[in-house]
Formats: sequence, C-alpha cells, structure tokens
Amino acid sequence: MVAAFSFTLFLSACLLFVIQPMVGKMLLPYLGGSASVWNVCMVFFQATLLLGYIYSHGSTRWLSPKRHTAVHLVLLCVPLVVLPIGLTPQAREFLTGGGDPTLGLLMALVLIAGLPFLLVSTSAPVLQYWFSRTTHAQAKDPYFLYAASNAGSFAGLLLYPLMIERVAPLDEQAWWWAAGYGLLLLLVLECAVLTWRRLRDPAAEPASGPASEPASNATAAPPAAGEPISGRRRAHWVLLAFIPSSLMLGLTTYVTTDLASVPLLWVVPLALYLLTFILAFAQRPLHPPWWVGRGMCLVAVALVVAFLAEMNYPPGPVFTLHVGLFFVAALVAHSVLAKDRPDADRLTEYFLWISVGGVLGGLFNALVAPLLFTGLYEYVLVIALACAVRPTGPREGEKLTVRKAGIFWALVAITAFAVAHGANRFGVVDPTIAMALFGVPAVLACVLIEKPRYFAVAMVCLIVGGASYSGFHGRALLQDRNFYGTLRVADSADGTLRQLIDGNTVHGRQRLDTDECLSLSYYYDPSSPAARALNHYARAEPWPGRTDRVALIGVGIGSLSCLATPQQHWDLYELNPLVIHVATNPAYFDLIARSPAGSTTIIEGDGRVRIEEAPPSHYDVIVVDAFSSGSIPIHLLTLEALELYLDRLSPGGYLLFHVSNRMLDLPPILAAQADALDLTAYVVRDDYATDAELAAGKDPSVWVFLAPDDEPLRFLTGRPGAERLEGAPGVRPWTDGFSDLLSAF
Repeated sequence: MVAAFSFTLFLSACLLFVIQPMVGKMLLPYLGGSASVWNVCMVFFQATLLLGYIYSHGSTRWLSPKRHTAVHLVLLCVPLVVLPIGLTPQAREFLTGGGDPTLGLLMALVLIAGLPFLLVSTSAPVLQYWFSRTTHAQAKDPYFLYAASNAGSFAGLLLYPLMIERVAPLDEQAWWWAAGYGLLLLLVLECAVLTWRRLRDPAAEPASGPASEPASNATAAPPAAGEPISGRRRAHWVLLAFIPSSLMLGLTTYVTTDLASVPLLWVVPLALYLLTFILAFAQRPLHPPWWVGRGMCLVAVALVVAFLAEMNYPPGPVFTLHVGLFFVAALVAHSVLAKDRPDADRLTEYFLWISVGGVLGGLFNALVAPLLFTGLYEYVLVIALACAVRPTGPREGEKLTVRKAGIFWALVAITAFAVAHGANRFGVVDPTIAMALFGVPAVLACVLIEKPRYFAVAMVCLIVGGASYSGFHGRALLQDRNFYGTLRVADSADGTLRQLIDGNTVHGRQRLDTDECLSLSYYYDPSSPAARALNHYARAEPWPGRTDRVALIGVGIGSLSCLATPQQHWDLYELNPLVIHVATNPAYFDLIARSPAGSTTIIEGDGRVRIEEAPPSHYDVIVVDAFSSGSIPIHLLTLEALELYLDRLSPGGYLLFHVSNRMLDLPPILAAQADALDLTAYVVRDDYATDAELAAGKDPSVWVFLAPDDEPLRFLTGRPGAERLEGAPGVRPWTDGFSDLLSAF
C-alpha cells in the first residue's frame, strides 16, 4: 500500500515539474529571455497549486472519504478533454497584446495548462489524506509521503533539461505528458480502491463537520482535529513557507542577471528548494542544529556586502556561496515547518497554509518587488528576514545591553546621514562614504548575531545604505526596472564613457569626449566585423532588387545605426520599452538621433513577431543582435525564424548574427541551421585589438554571416578571422519544437 501511494505521488509530482518547462518552451517564441518570464510562470504554478490545495482542504472537510474518492476520480477525468496541451490561437493573442506582458502571460498559462496542472496539483494533499483515513500502521503520520512527492518533483525537474528536451520535440513531449496523465489516473484509481478496502472504521470516533453522518455509517466524515490551531501558528507556517519561496526566485533572478546568465540555471535553486523539502519531511528528517543558523548569518553579511558592491567575480565561488546560503536558509525554514506540523486530521489545512506562503513569496518577487525597487533588493531583504526567524541557541535572546542598544540606534542615525550626505543623485562616488555605508552596519550586524531580530535590522540598514553605492560601473544617471530586467545608465569614473548596463552586462557604450557619431566602441569599433560589413554594404554596387533597408533586432543604445548612410532606411526592433526610452532620450544617449540614415523607425515588440509584418524581400541586411548575454532568446535562431528572415531578405542580401557569448558556443548551432536550409555561412572572430583600441573601449566579438548563396558574402573571403562555417557532426538543427542548450555550452 505504501508503495502504491508513494509511486502515485512520485508520478504526479514528476508530471507537475515536467509541464512547467514544457509550457515555458511553448511560450518562448513570444517572450524574451528575462528571468521575469520564469518568475511569472512560477507565480502562476504556485497560485494554481494553492487552488488545488483549497479544493483538497474543502472537499475533505465536506465529503466523507468514500464520497471524496469518487468525486475526485470524476474530476481527474475532466482534463482529458484538453490533452495534449498546446498553444491555442487565443493564447497567442494574449502574448502579443502589447504593454507589460505579465497579465497576458498569466492568461495564456491559464488557457494552456491551467486545468491539467490544477488537477495534478491536488495529488499530494488528497492522497496523503486518503492514506491517513486507512488502517495502515503509518496512517497516523502520513507526512513521510511528502518526501516521495518532492522526490518526483526533483526527478521531473532534472529529467526535462537533461533528457526529455534533448530527444523529443514539443509536440511529442505533449503527447508523452498526456500518456503520463493517463497512467496517473489509473494509479489514483488503484489508491482509491486500496482506501476503500482499508478504510478506518469511524464508529469509535466522534463525527463532526458539515458532512457528518451517523456513526454506524462507514462513510462518515473525518473527525475534527483534536488540537486547536491558533492564528499566530498559521501565520508562522505562512512566513516559514514565504521565505524559501521568495529566496528561490530572488536567487534565480540574481544569478541569471547579475552573476552569470546561464540558460537553465533556474534549475539549481528550484532543485535545492525541493531537496530541502525532501530532507525536512523524510521519515528520518534532517534538522540542522541551532548553530547552523548563526553560521548562515555570518555568510549572509559577507554576501549582502558583495551583492551591494557588485563583487561578482570569480563567478564560480560567488555562485557557490549564494547557493549554499539559500540551501541552508531553506532547510532551516522547512525543518522548523516540518517540526511544527499538526496531527494528520489537519493535514490538508497545513498544506494549504504552506501553499499560501509559497504563493505570497512568488507574488512578492514577481509582481510587487518590481514596483517597489529599482534593483533586486527583495533578494537581500528576504535574506535578512531568514536570519531574523532562525532558531536561537540556549544562550541567545532578544534583549540588548544598554551599550549595544546605544550602538544600535547610532547605526540607524549614521546610515540615514550617510545616505543623505553621500548619495550623489543615484550613486555614491566617495570611497570614504562607501566604506561607512558598508562597514559600520556590517560590523554591528556581526556584533548582534546572537540577537536575530536586531541582527536583521542591522542588515536592513546595510541594505539601505548600500543601495546608494553605484558599484564599479561609475556614477549612475538612471536605474530602473521592468518585466525584462534592471537597466542602469552610468558614466565611467573619468567621464569619457556612458554605458547601458543590464544586470552586470554592458549593452552599449557611447564616448562623451567626441561629437562624432561614428566614433564607436565596445563590439562596434570601426574595425569590428559588423562595421566592416555594413561599410561594404554601403559602398557596394546596387544589385537588382536592392531596397536600401536594414533591419536591426536588438537596439541597445543604437550604436550600429551610426554606420548607416543617407540613402538607407533602418528599422530598429526592440522588445524592451525601457531600452527604447533610454536609447532615444538625449539626456542619456543620442546615437540614434545623430544617425546619418535617411530614416530610422523604432518598432516595439519581439523582433521575430514584428518582422513578420514586413513585406517579403523588404531588407537587404538583417542584423540580429540579441545574443550578448547568456539568457539567449532561442526563438530568434530556430529554423522557422531563419526561414522568416530569408523571406524578408532581398535577392543579394544577407543575415548577420552577433553571437558573442560568455557561456554558449552558438556558431555550431547556426552552422547546423545553415546546412538544413542550404545556406552559405561564415564566422568572423574579432579577437585581436591594439592597445589604442582597447583604451577606446573595444571588446572582442564573434559574428556569423548567412546568405542563400556565396555571392553576397564573397567580400569575407580572405579577411582576418573569417572562416567558412561548416556543420559539426551530431549537432541537430534547432526548431521551435526542439532545442538542446546543453550541447551549446
């Protein structure tokens, strides 16, 4: 019986954590690669899970066990009418509606996966409730089954990127998931039969509740819980569930924007989150001793200082410390949560409040924090909260001595003064003030480590003060945040460069010591492959069908538009409205305004979606410059995307892809695409720079050129760093239904 229930819970949880990345991949062609996409998806799945737990709690309170099994089996049959899941036309309309995509994304998720996910999410509380109503020896404490559920979640989470995604296209994945759901339905039926056969005789138990019947009836409702549950205890459950949920999303956003934009990196925090559940709710749970919480606080001080000061290198050790802190904080919170679990009769209510805490954590990070903060401060604030609620040791307490209390309140005053005095618009530039902002609160936090709540207040002072520090990028003129990420405009320390920074990735530099638009830097130096190619295009003899139109997908600050000529017309496609605002505001950048192009048109929206609106053979050159960070928009380089670009390309034109990337090797992928479409392909690696070019701000770059035949790319023959790009054995072309990111590392 235990094996049947455990395997059913394992399969249901596995299905839950396979459908999440699968649905996300279906939405990819309509969304960018920002961490917010995953965060919003997590909010949806957490909220749907909460609805499932509400149903589980309400139905088990109002229905007797036998009636509940029958009703639940009928409800599980309902999602069969919408399987296999897929992207409907109405869902596409929600995704392309314009404006902030949060609401449209949520509506699309409801249409695509809402019903199947909702019913599968009920398995954990419902099956544990059924088991608790049987005569099995372990029925009085069925929480050990939660470990089987989380093990299934863990397995599904890892199986998708490591195996499923690599062997099957999306349509096949959807059919296999539907088959798994059918198997789950049969297993739940088996569990229902086992429950009916071994249902505990309630004759000796006092029946109560809206569904109660005479004691002689074997289908009597479950008894009321013997222990009262106070509102304070419920709030404590919510808080303990809120902290790991918020930390998981905060860490995911941090590591994918500020540390290393590695695709699939969100798997690591979520996997560790599930692992802490498994360890905390196992039959022999792992409960860390109280002194682990104190060690967590010491590490938290160091990591918060590093976060605020933007000390992200070397990324490997920094990432390890952040992940380690998250794991300990989540394990401590979940262990306290597991220790405080109520009797089995309160099981569904208990899981309901845990789900409420998880949803609140997701809502805070995905929807509330972007409205409150211009940076990822929710992450470090919840770290401080985790330290505040840690279990204390035998000699730890909350009272302060008079001396420490005076120091504590002096800290608050010093922080307020330093922020007011040291902040120069959006950034501190005085190193002495910066030392005060970081040093004083950090030292006092360490002094107060035995007093968790006061320690947390000291950490908040550290965060408030450190928020005025602008880091090594220089004085900030603007820092803002939206669905697509956190953007900052900052001037270098010597005042010669103005930079656009997304997380810790520079997306463009403009020189301030010259009025010449063509005095480029960064990836767009006059000697760069992009500059040479566009200059060659401008000087080339007109060919039949030439349109003198250029499309640029990914604007940045508009550097490439400075390479235009007066007879050319440029269409600039940009997904992020905040980037458009910054690139077109003369207070920040004016390269687009000074472009020599005959006309420049900025088109807001996903480049692939919006370029489909252009007529065939509309552009001579299409530049795709959206791969400079690790979170690449895969849908911009699939076979379907390339076929669209080629249709919009005039005879004699070519495609230019900027594939400089710290984490992924994209030229072999484009080589496979070129082979599949019978295109000519060149890769040009600009990895040499003189001292003068480096001083001017030039960075190495890698570009891939594609054309229907050899003639448009003949000018690359013999160029330094240019070589014919051939397909590599074993590399499959990527499509909208298939991509293998692991092969590109």
